[in-house]
Amino acid sequence: MPKESALYKLLRARLAEVSLNRLETRVALGMPDCLAALPTGQWITLELKVVASGRKIRLSPHQVAFHVRHAQMPSWIVVQYWPPGTARAPDSILLLYHGSQAQALLDTGIDTPAVLRERWRDVDWQALVVKLANNRSDWPTIGQIGQQ
Repeated sequence: MPKESALYKLLRARLAEVSLNRLETRVALGMPDCLAALPTGQWITLELKVVASGRKIRLSPHQVAFHVRHAQMPSWIVVQYWPPGTARAPDSILLLYHGSQAQALLDTGIDTPAVLRERWRDVDWQALVVKLANNRSDWPTIGQIGQQ
């Protein structure tokens, strides 16, 4: 089963101009997985999730609370979704959600409208960095693909 640590490594490889820092803390429950410094000098947080079966995204109440409380700052949830029958990472789907969508993600999983929904191999990584920096959940999607 794919793991969040593998997702972190994939993101580090694709987002070379972004300084990703993995956060491991037991003190601050709900703290996102990564603190990222963008090329603009801006800091954002990223929660990483992998969905290898089903359509639910496992968020703890603490994670939902963090993202809802900090929705005014650049707070994002990055999901790697493995549709049934997917065997390779390039065939998985990258889903990007704004932190303000955390409760909806808990309620409806990957069926929540994503800010970005694209096959991993087709992601425009430069456009993704721009989207992360602008902290807007209301942008039109880039590279929208059909529901899986």
